[in-house]
Amino acid sequence: MGTYAGLVRFDGVRFVPWPSLSDQPLPDYRIWSLLATKDGSLWIGTQRGLARWKTGELTAYVNPRGRINSILEDLHGDVWVARSQITDGAGPLCRVTGSEPRCFGNADGIPMRTAMRLAKDPSGHIWISGSEGLCQWTPQSSTTYFQKKLKQHGVLLGILALVVARNGDLWISLEQPGGSLQLEHFTQGRWKHQDLPGLSASDQVISALYEDRDGAVWVGTGRQGVYRIYRARRTILRVPTA
Repeated sequence: MGTYAGLVRFDGVRFVPWPSLSDQPLPDYRIWSLLATKDGSLWIGTQRGLARWKTGELTAYVNPRGRINSILEDLHGDVWVARSQITDGAGPLCRVTGSEPRCFGNADGIPMRTAMRLAKDPSGHIWISGSEGLCQWTPQSSTTYFQKKLKQHGVLLGILALVVARNGDLWISLEQPGGSLQLEHFTQGRWKHQDLPGLSASDQVISALYEDRDGAVWVGTGRQGVYRIYRARRTILRVPTA
């Protein structure tokens, strides 16, 4: 578990903080992202860089620098990260293979200075979201969405939550001029706005999205609990907070 005060391991009974697990220091104790990969590694994205924990050893990477907001493993086992607070002049998307990561930016078809979330679709595209828009990217091609709209609004978060469904559909939370984060659905090449029952447009603050094994999309809101969208039956159920 990553917290703003450090990394914690939970074994089902006890919470054990990182200093009790290792005397090797993390790049920073403010944790923004975690990913367990197929080779047994735990990748740790911090406020000031990336680390990898495997078989009791920690590797802290000099590059890529910045805040590591999201981590993704592709079908080849390569690790990709989305980052912000960049000081090295390279792009917001970085691939970590070997000891020398490679970062991609405007010259590679990613017209964004920072990135918050990553997802990979069945066709092999990486989706990159951030305050400046949404980019569907491969090394050979890229398409950007909402860039002009978000620039006109002068927003802070842009696109906060992002999930790609197994059928290739995309769900995002898109910031509006008033600050709300509303749900948008990309299906069959078109964007469709999705309202949530019982919520006005100004109350919609979508902070998290997740697809479960049944194909249902779970929507975490900032003020009104969790919603479940089961697309097969086109129904939306609200799960209230306690």
